[in-house]
Amino acid sequence: MIRLTALALATTVGFLFALPVHAFIDPPAKYVKPYPGGTTKYYFPKAKMVAKCTVLLRREVHPKTAGCASSRSGRCIIYMAQEVRLHPEVHKRFYDHELAHCNGWTHARPE
Repeated sequence: MIRLTALALATTVGFLFALPVHAFIDPPAKYVKPYPGGTTKYYFPKAKMVAKCTVLLRREVHPKTAGCASSRSGRCIIYMAQEVRLHPEVHKRFYDHELAHCNGWTHARPE
């Protein structure tokens, strides 16, 4: 049990250090709310998630990206790297970040 926890922590820490700086930007609270059309989350290994995000967003995605989101379909679709699930606080932070994108927040509008 202790070995598994240590491995999960080491994997999470390594994963976090490999992320771009904007991944740690917390959105304004007004954007962190349920998406009106509902939300669906998908988890993929990192490389597959980057490829899926490139298709979802219709643009090149930074290889260190931890997740992406789109609401073009009328539903909030969130793709996240499966490593994010290893730590609940990390997962919540990334989920809130992506959910805020579906609700209209962008990195260019920090408020």
